[in-house]
Amino acid sequence: MRTAARRVLVVVALAAVLVAVFASPAFAHATLETTNPAPGAVLTGTPNAITLEFSEPVTVALGGIRLYDQNGDRIATDPPTKPAADTVSTETRGRLSNGSYVVTWRVTSADTHPIQGAFTFQIGTGGNATGRDVTGLADRLLADQRGAKAVGVGWGVAGFCPGPALVAVGLAEPKAVVFVAAMLAGMGLYEVLERTRRHAERLAPSAD
Repeated sequence: MRTAARRVLVVVALAAVLVAVFASPAFAHATLETTNPAPGAVLTGTPNAITLEFSEPVTVALGGIRLYDQNGDRIATDPPTKPAADTVSTETRGRLSNGSYVVTWRVTSADTHPIQGAFTFQIGTGGNATGRDVTGLADRLLADQRGAKAVGVGWGVAGFCPGPALVAVGLAEPKAVVFVAAMLAGMGLYEVLERTRRHAERLAPSAD
């Protein structure tokens, strides 16, 4: 039991170190700053495009921006483009009817970490983009598209998983170098503590 407790304490300590190292803005993932249309916007006509701007450069794959009507049916849009390094956009096709719409998006930060979200807007007064039905639909659509959850405190805080981190180290990515160094330091700390424990047990008098 004491060994298990020690291991838990080491993991917690490592997580705390990672939080301290990576919690600064310099190590944060990209965050969504603005959208056009804005979340909850009420428009009088069809927007020519749906555009999202982030806090740092991102990449977007085919299908990374999706548009749905208030019934959850997907509406075809053009393939996503990048008007700027930190901006992604998709153009609409044809006229959109009055009603509520959901936009789901998924992009990849410069640190290789995928992020995603959803927002709503409406055209005319025939819908309620901020109503419970539409926001609930947005949550369900996003959940359906969501991939793997975060894989642990350390990875989630740092913004890297071990595989991508090692690749990024090979490319001399500073954040990845610091992350891998912290990961190895935690492994080394655990080994030192384990050796100290085993040595102490050997020296301890046996109970007869």
